[in-house]
Amino acid sequence: MTNPKINLNEIPLIGIEVRTNNGSATDIADLWQKFYANGIQDRIPKCIDTRIFVLYSNYESDHTGDFSYLIGCPVSDLENISQGMVGRLIPAQNYYVETAQGTLPDAIIDAWQMIWRSDIKRTFKFDFELYDDRASDPSYAEVDIFIATA
Repeated sequence: MTNPKINLNEIPLIGIEVRTNNGSATDIADLWQKFYANGIQDRIPKCIDTRIFVLYSNYESDHTGDFSYLIGCPVSDLENISQGMVGRLIPAQNYYVETAQGTLPDAIIDAWQMIWRSDIKRTFKFDFELYDDRASDPSYAEVDIFIATA
């Protein structure tokens, strides 16, 4: 792992969400299309910066079951959530951080496959990807993946 065990404070997010699993790549691709085509980032109230988060939550079991997949932005609070969007609060917790590097989305897929094969003691509660300035060029991007640990 890139950066063993760090602790982060809670992070409120607002965005759009789909229920999916790792066998349904079209759900995820469709949600990204909707996020950009509908200017979701610009419509999120109280967005505090330009980072984009992808939150994995509400796991049915482990990485083989269904989960909720949210694309959104960090916000100052979860008041006044726009219609068609959802708010989620990532609780303060410990994480392992893996940095995916390369062409998107292949670099993300490769990193997750490595995580699935790893011996990380995952909680399967709230994991997320963080897209910041380093992800602005999809032909060579760096995206941090935060894996919640016990």
